[in-house]
Amino acid sequence: MQFRVIQKTFGLLLALFSSIMLPPLLLSCWEHDGITPAFLQAMLATLTAGLVLWLPVKQVNREMRLRDGFIVIVLFWAGLGLLGGVPLLLSNNPQVSLTDAAFESISALTTTGATVMTGIDALPRSIQFYRQELQWVGGMGIII
Repeated sequence: MQFRVIQKTFGLLLALFSSIMLPPLLLSCWEHDGITPAFLQAMLATLTAGLVLWLPVKQVNREMRLRDGFIVIVLFWAGLGLLGGVPLLLSNNPQVSLTDAAFESISALTTTGATVMTGIDALPRSIQFYRQELQWVGGMGIII
């Protein structure tokens, strides 16, 4: 296995994933719903994690092998599932546990449609938009 290639790819994917938190962040700013710090902190944490992984190995130019690709996919789904739940975990509306936030994110990214949240219609629109955006990203991932 080529761990540096895996690290480079995973870091880049995490850094790119942080950008999907920008639209709900802007919506939260526009609506003044109090969720802005949660989105900002989650986006910066995800971007930082991606850059910390990617920067030391950005010069690596080796071909990724099939085995490496499978490892990247496993890391990507697990990492995105956990990091995708951070805005839900940090927000004050809804107040969810770590387990529930991770479940919501993973179920959205895998497009299962399962949820542990109640009163979804009463949630801030930025959180509703973010949940739908995660489901859209999951759907695109399945198509790709």
